[in-house]
Amino acid sequence: MPNNILKDFFYGNINPNEKQFDRNSEYGKAAAGLADEEEKLRSMLDQEAATSLDKMICLQSAIAGMTAEEYFIDGLRTGFRLALAILDEEENGVKLEGKYFEPQVQNGDTVKKGQLLMKFDLDAIKAAGYDVTTPVVVTNGDRFAVKPLAEGTIVPGAALMKLEAVE
Repeated sequence: MPNNILKDFFYGNINPNEKQFDRNSEYGKAAAGLADEEEKLRSMLDQEAATSLDKMICLQSAIAGMTAEEYFIDGLRTGFRLALAILDEEENGVKLEGKYFEPQVQNGDTVKKGQLLMKFDLDAIKAAGYDVTTPVVVTNGDRFAVKPLAEGTIVPGAALMKLEAVE
């Protein structure tokens, strides 16, 4: 099977929650800062206040987990809708069968911002009669104001949009 993601999915080998983070990343530094501040706060609290803080942290964690789950499900649904719409445009689904595409990463690889994921021959794809318009979807757009910065053909590296958190 050329694409093992289906086999991995079938056998339960895909788990998005297994992602590890770099302790030196922004996320890692923020998590460490949060732990430090919690420790400082706990040292200032009496037992009753510490118990109240524990309950609050537990409730916040539950809310964050439910929110993350909903965003995951919404993103997955959106991805499936897009995939089905793309496949539906073709009478027989995807016809190129990987021709003109050269993946630069493997399933399960950890990727970094700006890392090349795929090489492809755009001219050959166009010559084969395919539209090379690439949609960009923000699956959690309810959390961001999306401001377009460019239209039409975008050159690599150019700013495409600006996202601003909605409060």
